[in-house]
Amino acid sequence: MKNREFYFDQLVSLKDKPVVKVITGLRRCGKSTLLNQFKRHLVDSGILGCNIIYMDLESFQYDDTNSCKLLSDFIIENMVENDEKLNILLDEVHMSSLWEKTLGSLCSHPNLDIYLSSSTALMSSGLSAILDGRYVEINMQPLSFKEYVDFNGGKRKSHIDDLFRSYLDFGGLPSIMRLKERRKTLPTILTGIYSTIMLRDIIHRNSIKDAYMPERVLKFIVSNIGNHFSTKSIKAYLTGLGRKVSVDTIDSYLKMLEDAFIIYKVDGIEINGSSQVLTFKKYYIADTGIRILLVGIKEADYPNLIENAVFLELLRRGYSVATGKVGEFELHFIASKPDEKIYFQLSADNDRLEDSMNALKAVVGSDRKVILTAKRTKSKVIDGIIVINIIDFLLQP
Repeated sequence: MKNREFYFDQLVSLKDKPVVKVITGLRRCGKSTLLNQFKRHLVDSGILGCNIIYMDLESFQYDDTNSCKLLSDFIIENMVENDEKLNILLDEVHMSSLWEKTLGSLCSHPNLDIYLSSSTALMSSGLSAILDGRYVEINMQPLSFKEYVDFNGGKRKSHIDDLFRSYLDFGGLPSIMRLKERRKTLPTILTGIYSTIMLRDIIHRNSIKDAYMPERVLKFIVSNIGNHFSTKSIKAYLTGLGRKVSVDTIDSYLKMLEDAFIIYKVDGIEINGSSQVLTFKKYYIADTGIRILLVGIKEADYPNLIENAVFLELLRRGYSVATGKVGEFELHFIASKPDEKIYFQLSADNDRLEDSMNALKAVVGSDRKVILTAKRTKSKVIDGIIVINIIDFLLQP
């Protein structure tokens, strides 16, 4: 398996820093592979095996470490008394009950370098309070389109459009890459991955008795990628299916789905100088292959799937992302960093380019404005607005 350098380099740069390194992300997106590759890097760097403790807490091997005391005792008993720092790598740490206490105990020991991975959001479970800011979270996603192209042998102009369509159809989970030539088996593989996510990370973890409800909420969301809606819209949908449920209960299901990293929420803001948060929001799915598995695909869906891919790319590049309105116009994305803000409009064809231009012109200020177009065109600047092909944007370093 290839190194995913974007994430691997982050781990290497954080080696020996006095923070706990926390890798989170959708199940099967590559977290375990990343930890194992980092473990090999430690060995290749000259660190003795006795100074590395790696534990996959989903493995039967560690069934007897599923309490905080047993896990802590196991690690402490395997510590080696020498001058070298002990590197502790705990994969799927949330599988150990009361693991937060274990971590609190370990952090009291000097000379430890701790790396964790989890398929559920650890911050909402109390980790941030335990570590009191002494952590760095690396949110890992399925393959970006640039990674997908690299995993398929590199960029070839004659095949790039086909690769992009394949990427939208089957998603970017690394485990499907080994089977990309056997397309008939991919739905079966994706079904198994989705079932594991739903059962382990959502239903069992949250002790849900009625599995129908979170699945229906998820299907509503993935059927409406790129559309504005509120929790009340989901309630009306479920009511139409004969299920009475409160807005608060729906919000709890949404939080469970977010905590499993299968969906991402994007708030809507009004661009009127105050950046007021609106009641509408958008949701995007972590992997479009799972989306198509759940609700199928029509040709008219592809603009929304492209929008999903752009959102994930902005997230990967470290932006916080909102959607918004300025006057009568919708803004697809407002991408922000502490020292930067970029307004993005997506244009499916040149016939809508003028609408996208007008929307961005309505935004007051000197922040960068970008139109991403599906049409093959060289990058250019029109009235101060950058116009770039979507695929070219996704392939940028």
